Amino acid sequence: MKVVVIGWGNHIHVARWSKNLTYLKHEVTLISVDNKGESTPEIKQRSLGPISRWSFRLSRLYLKLLLWIEKPDVIHVQWASFAGYISDIWKGPLVVTLFGSDVFVLPKQSCIKRRKLNKVLLRADGLIASSQSLADEAQKYVPERNLDIRVIPRGIDTQVFTPKLEPTIFEQRLQINRHNTILSPRSWVDIYNVDKIIEAFGIIEKGSKVPNLLLSCLASSLEYKIRLNKGIDKLVHKEKVSLIGKIPYTQMPDFYRSAFAFISIPDSDGTANSVLEAMACGVIPIVSDIDSMREWITDGWNGFLVIPRDINSLVSALRKVSNLSDKERLRMAQRCRSVVVNGGDWRQCMKRTDQLYQQILS
Repeated sequence: MKVVVIGWGNHIHVARWSKNLTYLKHEVTLISVDNKGESTPEIKQRSLGPISRWSFRLSRLYLKLLLWIEKPDVIHVQWASFAGYISDIWKGPLVVTLFGSDVFVLPKQSCIKRRKLNKVLLRADGLIASSQSLADEAQKYVPERNLDIRVIPRGIDTQVFTPKLEPTIFEQRLQINRHNTILSPRSWVDIYNVDKIIEAFGIIEKGSKVPNLLLSCLASSLEYKIRLNKGIDKLVHKEKVSLIGKIPYTQMPDFYRSAFAFISIPDSDGTANSVLEAMACGVIPIVSDIDSMREWITDGWNGFLVIPRDINSLVSALRKVSNLSDKERLRMAQRCRSVVVNGGDWRQCMKRTDQLYQQILS
């Protein structure tokens, strides 16, 4: 089967997912709506990036040309907003993966974006959501029809993201100990509420136990980065905060293993790969109390759920996780990994995606 994937070529999870398709013996071409990502021998990459910046019409013509050249059996679009752009020029089998913000955020911004989402949901031959809550939200935009949305996470490699006892490269470089370190793997984007994490750390640092805080500091805007850095500068124990820039994906398992707990508290989300990756490494989650996270985490059993943007809720969870005994930490970490291995391994997820392709083409 020949599959054309359309999405961000430099998005690690889109590129990795496209590569995983080749393990099912499919021929895969990734057409990037921005710049190409890292080249891999398994998949062919093409880019719409330069042309889309010049002209919408030229970009459409170029995409039509690429599709004529590739002659795919199926087009699989990663991100609903891109599918609206493609559905007018492709009448063949179309599968759309909903990410999160394309359903939770963008349609609420304008009537035009709501109508575009409605059009995509009605046009697609197959729909995939990473969580049931995301599928339920999408259904609200098409009240006239019951949509068949498959809940399939992008999946992670549970044979790579595993617990290990050896000191990580980040522990050695930063001279920290994972048993007293909490990390935040999400980018510095407003929706991820990293400012609340820093604010909460400022409260718990007044206690007797002051953990290290490891922050991924990829910022979407200079203004937001300046605001977060000011918050860090106000901390009494700012020396406990370590900022990490862009991390090669091959080093992400070590990054997660450098802490015993992690924080991810967006206002809305699908099933975030970073959450599953960290849990597979045996790192205890403190995450937003939203539907998509409740599908993976039971409060107090294999992690802690907090109200997004609620400082008291986050501070309470930080104190609870810091006060766990070694035995309780181990038990919770094992539960985290078990949940992800049973429901989030990429091999299972790709098989279910392939079943959808076969159904559409039959």
